[in-house]
Amino acid sequence: MTMQKIVHFKEVNRAVVEERDIGAPRKNMVRAECIASVISPGTELAVLTGRHAAYRDKSLKWGTVPMDGGYCWAGVVTDPNGHAEQFPAGSGVVLPLAHANVHDFDPAETHAIRLSGTERAEEASCIPLAVIGASAPFAAPAADDSSVAVIGLGLIGQMCLQVYTRGLLFPVEPAAAVGFDLTESRVAAAKACGCSARVVAPDRTWKESFAETFPDGGPSIIVEATGSARVGAALMQGAPDFSTVVLLGSTREPVEIDLYKWIHRKALTVVGAHGKVMQRDGGVQKDRLEERLYSDILEGRLAVKPLITDRIRLAEAPEGYRRLIEEPSKHMGVLILP
Repeated sequence: MTMQKIVHFKEVNRAVVEERDIGAPRKNMVRAECIASVISPGTELAVLTGRHAAYRDKSLKWGTVPMDGGYCWAGVVTDPNGHAEQFPAGSGVVLPLAHANVHDFDPAETHAIRLSGTERAEEASCIPLAVIGASAPFAAPAADDSSVAVIGLGLIGQMCLQVYTRGLLFPVEPAAAVGFDLTESRVAAAKACGCSARVVAPDRTWKESFAETFPDGGPSIIVEATGSARVGAALMQGAPDFSTVVLLGSTREPVEIDLYKWIHRKALTVVGAHGKVMQRDGGVQKDRLEERLYSDILEGRLAVKPLITDRIRLAEAPEGYRRLIEEPSKHMGVLILP
């Protein structure tokens, strides 16, 4: 008998850790035990608190309770169960599965990221979030004369800013890349990762903030990474003529936009940077990007440790969600250990 302990969103605003007897691995199922997983603050909290778009749009098949919570999980293979060549015992793996102490997965059905070892598995658990962050530079690449503004320095925004700043996706570093956030702690985290960032004054318009930061005409690429539709609309309103606004954060509510004044008249380009942008070729680009970002973590080009604010045990997961909901300025990267 093997008991799986797994985070489950039982109802809105109620996360629990359930125990399930999963027995021995079934045929073709590889078993892996958890090293660490990381909470995705945007998506997971939207589902848990009832703000995900699926609650109002019934055509969406994923995103409402009850459901298991999490999709950034790293572990070590303990039973290859016929897949020893691909997933040998003792090898590391990152899976898009819920926070749990153990998982069984079918390599033919579950997208697995193979790791060269397990010593950096905690950081590697953030690869799925880094891929999301890289969707913006993938959809809107920077040129060497570009200036980039990343708005919102949660985990996704932080990853996005690093990818742009260091030219991790394409071998081009923009002339300037600056992150913006309302909180000092997140700006400090970005600086600890080697990026440029500044605190946004809440009484300033985006047009004013951009003029102060980019004196040569404002940013040419603006990334909305807060997930707030109101912020996205405000960025379109304040964006310079001929610039590109990239919608990276998944917005949770509809918003009114003046298409003529904010987009058409200014010759603005608006780009949707959902992870889907890397699926046009059947996911080949995504697979390569995962490998590249893992290499960037191993070689120190993509910093993850400064973004981890909390390390908690699986049994404490409900408390981890409470911290993110009630004190978002103090908590950002919540790592869950078995």
